[in-house]
Amino acid sequence: MSTTESTTTSTGTSSPPSPPTTHPSHNSNGSANPNPNPNPALLTPPAEPLNPAPFDKLPYKLDPNWKPEPGHVGNLTEEQQKALDELKEEIKKAGAWVEERMDDAMVLRFLRARKWNVANAKTMLLSAEQWRKDFGVDEIMKSFDFKEKEEVDKYYPQFYHKTDAVWFFFLSFFFFFFASIIVLFVCVRSS
Repeated sequence: MSTTESTTTSTGTSSPPSPPTTHPSHNSNGSANPNPNPNPALLTPPAEPLNPAPFDKLPYKLDPNWKPEPGHVGNLTEEQQKALDELKEEIKKAGAWVEERMDDAMVLRFLRARKWNVANAKTMLLSAEQWRKDFGVDEIMKSFDFKEKEEVDKYYPQFYHKTDAVWFFFLSFFFFFFASIIVLFVCVRSS
């Protein structure tokens, strides 16, 4: 039967003709498609974001009843927001603001740690920044030379999850299997 002919059900009624089909794993233009019959509503972006900022880029809808914990981004009281803005300004005035690393979530950690006391949070944050400078934290990734890497890898191999660790265990099994046979052979032969 052609895909354009109408079909008759067991009750004798006919259904409308089905659209021409392609291979189940490809769409009409031949490109791979994991879902052969996608819902057209999922293919068009919604008129408004599914979620409020900062979660508006997620492709799925979050639980509408979920709220961040109190004192975290998205759930601040007026006093907490004022303390956040004040601390950010003071850090910028002190010349310690690092745009690439510092955001509201990072600054809020210091405010929560000092019970929203801006002066204490500023002291703590500036101390942390001084520690980073003293120990060269920002430079370590650029200049670190891991001379012992090969030696460490011999004793602590690292693999990608569910990919290459299988070979390690496979080889380890045969090594211990043959080693135990050799030991058994030597013990039997010596007795």
